[in-house]
Amino acid sequence: MKVTLALLLLSVMAVGISTEAPSPDVVKPVEPNPDTPSNPDVAGASPAEATGSATGSTEKKPEKLGDIHSHAKDARRHHEGGHNLDLDHEAFLGRDDAHDFDDLPPEESKKKLSAMLPKVDVNADGLITREELISWLNFQNMQFITRDAQKSFPKEDLNKDGKITWEEFVSQNFGLEYLDPNYVGDDDDDDTPSSHQKRFNLADTNKDQSLNFDEYVAFAHPEEFQHMNEIVVDDTMEDLDEDGDKRVSMDEFLGDLEDDIHDEESADWFKAEKNKFLNELDADKNGYLDHDELAKWALPEQDEYITQEADHLIEMADKDADKKLNFKEVTDSYEYFVGSQATDYGRMLRDEL
Repeated sequence: MKVTLALLLLSVMAVGISTEAPSPDVVKPVEPNPDTPSNPDVAGASPAEATGSATGSTEKKPEKLGDIHSHAKDARRHHEGGHNLDLDHEAFLGRDDAHDFDDLPPEESKKKLSAMLPKVDVNADGLITREELISWLNFQNMQFITRDAQKSFPKEDLNKDGKITWEEFVSQNFGLEYLDPNYVGDDDDDDTPSSHQKRFNLADTNKDQSLNFDEYVAFAHPEEFQHMNEIVVDDTMEDLDEDGDKRVSMDEFLGDLEDDIHDEESADWFKAEKNKFLNELDADKNGYLDHDELAKWALPEQDEYITQEADHLIEMADKDADKKLNFKEVTDSYEYFVGSQATDYGRMLRDEL
């Protein structure tokens, strides 16, 4: 899906996730830090948090996917309208790493970056190939979503049997009363258990009415998994379709983008998005996007974005134009890989180093 590079680039599989095997011509990254817990029951939750609430809802309900369309615009804008250093940093370092470089002076940033490069250079020949870089970016993405799921899984698995039933999910996130078929909730609240039922069912690939850890990762991050495509499109439609007619007009698609025009770049981006709607997405030229037309815009293109990011980083740093990066080229162009522009994520680098 065209999610933010910061949700998305970050898309080789980390511990505990079963996904499609990488292409055989892509070098696999080094294994994750062995100190990183692969058991979700011990991944960053206090005993109280891991036990969960036996009586009702938590303070925060599970996130809806309604902001996927804005993430998609961020990702496309990053690649089509000029790369953003924040997202370059998140892609290379991982969303758990970028923050660690925020306030470091250049020489310290280069030193820490140099310490990471052998992890990217899988065959240890002193050169980072395009395939190794793509593999690293994939690894960073899946590492992030795995760790994210490891934190929340113990809170949802109330009886600690290694899987989350629908009843556990509902009671933990909404309250036991929602399991009563006679309960009438708030008519004005569109975030109810029923709004998550389809997502749960799609993630439950073995159809045992519960989610093991692998299935839970797909439930928590549906934008990363092909079998969850339907829920991604449905939730994108729900978010964009303001008048509830099950289609998206051009005004709904563009949203408040016009209000964000403040320079030539943002004006060009608005024009490009409008042109995309008219000439690419609206296939039947009726002024609206139906479910299938919206799917072409909303569904994952993770491999494409990661490949584009790898190509961009090589283009910026490859001074001898050999289509590979030696370590000096990376540190000389460190601002594309690390730096003070990175956004507020941080932990993985401390584990790695």
